[in-house]
Amino acid sequence: MKTDSGLQYIETEAGTGATPKRGQRVSVHYKGQLENGKEFDNSFKRGQPIEFMLGMGQVIPGWDQGVTGMKVGGRRELIVPRGELAATVGDRPLAGTWAAEALRIHAWEPRLGFETDHRTIAHEVDWLRSAVHLHKGCYRGQETIARVHNLGRPPRRLVLLHLDGSGHALPEAGSPVVAGDREVGRLTSVARHWEDGPVGLAVIKRNTPIDVDLVAGGVAAAQTVVVSA
Repeated sequence: MKTDSGLQYIETEAGTGATPKRGQRVSVHYKGQLENGKEFDNSFKRGQPIEFMLGMGQVIPGWDQGVTGMKVGGRRELIVPRGELAATVGDRPLAGTWAAEALRIHAWEPRLGFETDHRTIAHEVDWLRSAVHLHKGCYRGQETIARVHNLGRPPRRLVLLHLDGSGHALPEAGSPVVAGDREVGRLTSVARHWEDGPVGLAVIKRNTPIDVDLVAGGVAAAQTVVVSA
């Protein structure tokens, strides 16, 4: 089927669950390929689906349109048009998704579904600085956020890892982070930065010393503190 915007989709497997409505949060696994068949992203390999609010512009329009109308458990093949790329980008220089991911990691920006899981609270991933207002409004989880902020500390903390670049391979996202013989967390994102080389984000136990030597997926790593211990 082809939409007015040029998006094409093929229903490869009909779902049997509910149909999400605009504004509801959805969790989607995906595999991204170019026209030549080259794979550029795969959430199945990471074991982490992407989560977003349907129809709210949090993802590219092709995703919002392509997921709309699906039922839980279904599968679709989306063919996203490139016709409006120039108008969307303007005169900004183009960069690939790997470069954008490296800049995100280097800027300490957590990504929903990557640095987060079902136990995450805002303090652990530095969202008190960029996404949470402590003195305005009411929202789900506000009591937990206020209590931890005023009376305690989060059990985990986000760190930027500078990975040993002497090898040619990067550790995979999801790899354990260990200090000595103790596992202290997980590598959540990894990329090669144009200036700093291999970098990653990890969520580790708060009581992990900030000066301890870490190993992520078999690769030595030094940590930069994002959330204080």
